[in-house]
Amino acid sequence: MEHVSWTDDEEMRYFDVLKRHSRCIMRPMPPNVTSPWDIAVYEDEVKKTWACVHTEMNWPWGPRPFTLEQLRYKLEELQSRYDLFSALLSHPNITWDRTTNAIRASPYFPLFHPSAARYAKHGEKHWDHLRLVFEEDLPRPRRRLVL
Repeated sequence: MEHVSWTDDEEMRYFDVLKRHSRCIMRPMPPNVTSPWDIAVYEDEVKKTWACVHTEMNWPWGPRPFTLEQLRYKLEELQSRYDLFSALLSHPNITWDRTTNAIRASPYFPLFHPSAARYAKHGEKHWDHLRLVFEEDLPRPRRRLVL
């Protein structure tokens, strides 16, 4: 699959969609789901949720259509950005200034953690959105009932 660069507006729209649907998309299969019927119901629910995400991203504003594969790839990319940045913030020798969105660390730290080099001057600009999507203990927006 070719890499698709996302605009900031598209990424923010995707965050909004993910905030509504991330519980279903990213929840692991419950341990008590063992029968083929229950597994099929679980997988069907996840497929339907991905179909909703796909529809919401492509309609009515979508200036360009996204494939389901591109949306899933972007979710994986966002998950890896969240994992890396949260690992950096938990490191004892790193401090983060929220107001300037800059990380302070030893100048040699990117040598030991090469993927962290992109955060050396700028932090993660969408950190609050990443936390809302990927952290379980944060409150989520209530779902609207569609009747």
